[in-house]
Amino acid sequence: MSALWLICAMTAAALSLDRVLIGQWMLSRPAVLGPCLGAALGDTATGWWVGLLFEAMSLDASPVGGVIGMNGTIAAASALLAALGPVPLPLAAAFPLGIGFGFLVRPLEERLRLRREVWTRRVADSLREGRDIAWARAIGTSLAKEFAALSLLLTVGVGLAAGAAGAVWNVAPETVRAAFSDALALAPLAASASLMFRLARKR
Repeated sequence: MSALWLICAMTAAALSLDRVLIGQWMLSRPAVLGPCLGAALGDTATGWWVGLLFEAMSLDASPVGGVIGMNGTIAAASALLAALGPVPLPLAAAFPLGIGFGFLVRPLEERLRLRREVWTRRVADSLREGRDIAWARAIGTSLAKEFAALSLLLTVGVGLAAGAAGAVWNVAPETVRAAFSDALALAPLAASASLMFRLARKR
């Protein structure tokens, strides 16, 4: 792994905190993260393409309440890190890998939520008992844990998965690789259909 790749992965992990925990300045949106990550890794066009596709696929998938849908931020970052890494994975294989990580991160998010619930109950108990709370330390620790978990996922997880996927891709029959390439070509239509369905449902 190159230093630039690791920095990009950890930056994506940091920006993913913007989804819910801090800021919500929309920096975590795939349409913003994708082009920035693509530019940093040397392929802005692919960054735009991947970012806009995942934006359409996860437009209303915000983790609100008990709902945790596909994490579009992690999905876009995973796909781009795999496709534009030191050993580039063909985008036809990197894109479904990104989708997989977008859904596989859900158990991690659920675990982190449970930890925050415990922390929230402890804070509530402290407030009722009139005890002082070290807010900066408590909040900083919670953010640091989530950043560390997502950084590990985007560095070690994506790195290992991309390497394994690349090995499988190299030995896969041409028909299988052609099928994945055709599916990638149809991805904009599928993303557009998904976006229109979501917009129509909100009317």
